[in-house]
Amino acid sequence: MRLIVLSILIIPGLSLSMAATVAASECREAPSVREPGLTRESCELVGTAFVEIYQSAVIPNESYVTDFDRRKLAVVHGPDPIWIKKINGFSGKDQYHAIESAVNKPPFPEEIYRTYQQRTVVMNGWLIGINQVQYRSARHGPGYVLMCATSFKKGKEFSMSISECFPFEERSRFYKTINSRHLEINK
Repeated sequence: MRLIVLSILIIPGLSLSMAATVAASECREAPSVREPGLTRESCELVGTAFVEIYQSAVIPNESYVTDFDRRKLAVVHGPDPIWIKKINGFSGKDQYHAIESAVNKPPFPEEIYRTYQQRTVVMNGWLIGINQVQYRSARHGPGYVLMCATSFKKGKEFSMSISECFPFEERSRFYKTINSRHLEINK
């Protein structure tokens, strides 16, 4: 059984029943991620964008599973490209800051030692921002490095972003995920 949590943020001028109807229909019809091992955990209306969170299952019988061990993918879609970029951590100059993302922050932010920003690139129509997030070691020096990336694509009436934090060796999986999206966003 799949549990979907639906949260609604009311937009001025939109009645509660209209907002619930819009939210429910958009979440049902939302671009789904069909990747082995991922299930949609939630769908939430944030401003004018829908935020879908997909996660891998918890590993049964594992006593020390953390957020580093689970895959978390955020898909944001809606009509306002500026809003979508903003809640994903993009600044006005298309600089990506994983720490400022409202939809997919790196896990354990209090343990981050520093972040390194890579140059934002465009690939297959996606604007891609990547940060290397370095965590503190047990001795408070530099330790484990995690990559956080957000991809953004703008259409005439619909825009979308996909974001994920992952170990360096899973970088190709992130690119495969965004390249497998057959988006009809220019309609």
